Amino acid sequence: MLGSDRCDDTCGFLAASFGASCYGSYGVPVKATSSIDIHPLVVQSYKTGMVFATSLVIVFTAERPSWTSYGLLSGFLWVCGGTLGISAIRNAGMAAAVGIWSSIMVIMNFVWGILVFREPIHSLSGTCGAFLFLGVGLVGMTKFSSPGSMNKDDIMNEKHVDDDVGPIMVTKDVEFVAKKERAFVGDQGLTSRTKRGAGAELTDSLVRPKDNSEDTSYNNDIAEKACTEKSVDLFHVFGRSFTKWQAGAICAGLNGLLAGSSLVPLHYAKSEGYSDLSYYVSFTSGALVVNIILWVVFYLSRIMNASGKTSMPQWYVKELGFRLLLAGLLSNGGMLGSILAISSLGQAVGNSLIQLKIFISGLWGICYFQEIKDRQSTINWFLSATICVASILYLTNERRKIPQEVLE
Repeated sequence: MLGSDRCDDTCGFLAASFGASCYGSYGVPVKATSSIDIHPLVVQSYKTGMVFATSLVIVFTAERPSWTSYGLLSGFLWVCGGTLGISAIRNAGMAAAVGIWSSIMVIMNFVWGILVFREPIHSLSGTCGAFLFLGVGLVGMTKFSSPGSMNKDDIMNEKHVDDDVGPIMVTKDVEFVAKKERAFVGDQGLTSRTKRGAGAELTDSLVRPKDNSEDTSYNNDIAEKACTEKSVDLFHVFGRSFTKWQAGAICAGLNGLLAGSSLVPLHYAKSEGYSDLSYYVSFTSGALVVNIILWVVFYLSRIMNASGKTSMPQWYVKELGFRLLLAGLLSNGGMLGSILAISSLGQAVGNSLIQLKIFISGLWGICYFQEIKDRQSTINWFLSATICVASILYLTNERRKIPQEVLE
């Protein structure tokens, strides 16, 4: 048996707190990269590389490394979900993205922990109620951190991006923006790709003749329309258009499904004698392999779409290297905390405690990035967060200690 000292309940709660803090903060350096158009797979590669390197340091000092194919499966789910999660943060914002995928993860924890693995609990009805209120709190936190809570002045200063003309700042200084737009597209005017979707009318209005630029009522109409539509249509998938926030929300949901199940293979690996740390190095090795495979697939798809000529995404080592390596270090702490918490407390309770990361990330989003400026929405967000914390505390009380023979 490839063993290590087992993490008891106290260790499990401490690991969950540590993991939640790391996961809740790892999006901070990722969010800080939003000013540069860096590909999400590049960000994920920084994160995967740092997680793999630090896992080797941890494991080699504590235990003989080993390999299990379950780690490859975990790595696949984690890397794919993480890449989508990075895109979610950059498009939907930190508070909303983490809120959405945490809500999905709570459902996944209930399904895997209670329904599939039959982890011991005091009362099924009490546990279901705790999960229900936890879900309500997470949905509330997501709702009150969405663009719908932004007022007119916030929308007027929101940045939109178009494929052809680059950043479009929706500001009250319309004349200045019009000059910037004309500098991008030249004397030919806007391209046909610019005048598409919900963003066409807004973009076209920004480059109207100079003599109309001082019409403040016209500017207010633009803000009202932007408040209604929330953001410009930017993403087109399978013939459908999605706003920037909607695309980020979809990515966050997929991350919840994939990353929320990434540690399920750990249960099967432990039944074959693998300990937490021996599985950990397998997991990070699998993540590195999957990351390389994704790059190969990405490169081949670029070649096919570009008829043999392609350019790969830039890595921005000098500009973003330190921040992204820091994100990888925080992600590594979150993953290690998750493994120890789930091994000790079970999938349902252990991974649900990790979802306290939404409270940490929300505080970063509200207090540091100021993603929610409306006072009432901020109050509602904190009320929803209180429901989440209370539900998680009740959920831990519903857990019965796992019998020793089940752990072995």
